[in-house]
Amino acid sequence: MEIDNKAKEYGEVHGTTQLLPDWLNGLTRYEALVKAMAKNGHLPCQGRRAYLSNGKRGEYEWEDGNTVLKKVNFIALALKSFGLKKGDTVGIMSRNRPEWTIVDIACSSQGYVTVPIYDSYGPEICEKIISVTKQVLVFTATENVSFVKQAVERCPTVQRIVVFDGNPPDNEIVRNMLNGSCESPHDIKAVGFSHLYTELLQMGSSIFDKDPFQNIANPEFKGDDVSTIVFTSGTAGIPKGAILRDNSLLKGGWALLGRCTNFPEQDIVVSYLPLAHIFERGIEIYSLTDGIGIGYFSGSIPKLTEDLFYLKPTLFPVVPRVLAKILGGIQDQIAKMPKVVRWFFKGACFLREKEIYNGWWTRPLSEVILRNIKAKFGGRLRITFSGSAPLSPAVGKFLDVIMGCRVLQGYGQTEACGASLSQSEIDWEYGAVGVPLPGVECCLCSVPEMGYFALDKVLHKRKEMNKESAPGSEDEEGFVGADGVYRLHDARKEAARERQKGEVCIRGDSVFIGYFEDEKQTAIALRDGWLHTGDVGEWLPGGQLRIIDRLKNVFKLQQGEYIYIEEIEQALVSSPVIGQVMLYGESCMNGLIGIVVPQAKALAQWAEKEGMKDKDEWKKCWASWSKERAAKKSEGASSSSSSSSTAPSSSEQDEEFIFMCEAFQPANQYVLSHINTVLREAKRKGYEIPRYILLTPEEFSIENGMLTPTHKIRRENIKKTFFKQLEQMKQNLL
Repeated sequence: MEIDNKAKEYGEVHGTTQLLPDWLNGLTRYEALVKAMAKNGHLPCQGRRAYLSNGKRGEYEWEDGNTVLKKVNFIALALKSFGLKKGDTVGIMSRNRPEWTIVDIACSSQGYVTVPIYDSYGPEICEKIISVTKQVLVFTATENVSFVKQAVERCPTVQRIVVFDGNPPDNEIVRNMLNGSCESPHDIKAVGFSHLYTELLQMGSSIFDKDPFQNIANPEFKGDDVSTIVFTSGTAGIPKGAILRDNSLLKGGWALLGRCTNFPEQDIVVSYLPLAHIFERGIEIYSLTDGIGIGYFSGSIPKLTEDLFYLKPTLFPVVPRVLAKILGGIQDQIAKMPKVVRWFFKGACFLREKEIYNGWWTRPLSEVILRNIKAKFGGRLRITFSGSAPLSPAVGKFLDVIMGCRVLQGYGQTEACGASLSQSEIDWEYGAVGVPLPGVECCLCSVPEMGYFALDKVLHKRKEMNKESAPGSEDEEGFVGADGVYRLHDARKEAARERQKGEVCIRGDSVFIGYFEDEKQTAIALRDGWLHTGDVGEWLPGGQLRIIDRLKNVFKLQQGEYIYIEEIEQALVSSPVIGQVMLYGESCMNGLIGIVVPQAKALAQWAEKEGMKDKDEWKKCWASWSKERAAKKSEGASSSSSSSSTAPSSSEQDEEFIFMCEAFQPANQYVLSHINTVLREAKRKGYEIPRYILLTPEEFSIENGMLTPTHKIRRENIKKTFFKQLEQMKQNLL
């Protein structure tokens, strides 16, 4: 996107009358924590599942707020003793754990600038972030020690590496690295770190005991000072570092959860989304400063349901990809139920839906059937927050019904400290992202070259009508009044509001200062006093915002039709046949193509139902594919075609899935036909339906670089991976 110096047309500004508490103004996160613990210090604050003697995990064990604040103070004093100064940068690279947040707040107390690093970043990006931000100290987890050690070898500013320990698995790894002989400080070159986290706690405790009444906080550090550099998850290329103020982080967290946490008992939130992402970080900041308990997951997403069962949370922040997986798992369970049970389940969903939307009192009946599903998530969920990417309305509505809690959508960016708009519990517009949060104003900016106009049709008609049009003249939309002003007919007024579309723009205390060492991108993002998000939105009649797409993902086909790629993809998310999908098109093309990861079970069921294995086409294709596959194995080549890097599997079922994706054309035709049906039912136009697709057995994942750490697809990476196949499909369109 290039900087456009032409005058921009901005639409009406939307805000809220709801205000944040006055006591937050100007505070640092540490100061807010101290104030909060004076009130809530006795409540459970941070919890994790206990380590049992058999190696498994048990119930959650909790530390109260006063204990957490004490640890924050100890870490702050230990870091101060190292001679760090205000403005020094400290890196944190670890999965979510209580120590992550303790270190973050401790740095806030001293004015150190924290730089979170996704543990899924590759060596090149990790080294670049550590180097360009001139980090002097890095906190990391035991599983990342060798990786960080390798990265900092070429980063001369790094003086210390601190490893998180204190848990049996971490302690065992540390013992193996130290061989029981090294004393602190340790040799970074020899063992990969200089200090242990528990050693810093002991150092800070000793310093505190000598003077219990000393001031912990750095008086030179204020809430409006820079507190962190958060690198975006990087959907395209090298991530950018957003520079954020400390008080902005605090208010960003309060703006989101403050809208939805009017609960008589203590709320409990599960922490599993990466803390390096601003969404999760804001949630934890609010939780710490408002008495909400934070239960940390065990470190494995596949075992998250088990963590939820033990934790019994009331709040569940998610990304749409996780919700889609939950939906898929529930649908699999439903499919295995006896026919009679499925009938009762369907009836229970109908009753729950009537309760939600029509006010029927049906909970005692529906609860009997649906309580088992609710119990899998702990049985206490009342709000699920979905952010980071668009949520399919079908997924949100279905989970709202069967999980027995509200699934709320929000919208925000790293550049605005997370959420800027959010739904509340009384909002039922699926597909919308709500209204502006406290302290945030939002408007749309016209992009006329792409057909987006931020002002409603009345104002545009005023410009179009001849100034000398006689009063009383009219058309199908409206009329010219006695004063010469064009007005819409009453029936058209609400429809006109729906036509307000444009680039979403944000302003308020939460907006960032700029990108780290990137004046050009800063100038593009911050214009006319607004943060230009690059997202396309439209205002709905009730005042909520709906995100249509990214500007860079909107394009014209040859025939002049605009394509909103992500909107079309969202219509496929809830399909039981489609696991993941990326559609693709260009202005030089006359149709769409796509890369699809199908559901293995769905393909297997289709093959069995159609009796494919008994057909000659299957047998011939299988024999040819198996021979070619065996030849590649013997040559030491990749076990799959260039369209996939899936490792060979001894499972016959896995082999058949790979075969159907890579070589069996009827499977491709079946999935393409299914996509056609789903999109037709969703009332998508013919030119919005892909004409060719490529099936791949390999999921888009963080590990293979096709997903960001927050589960958004990296389109550029996927296009590079499947470049040859996309080019071939483009040729087929001609």
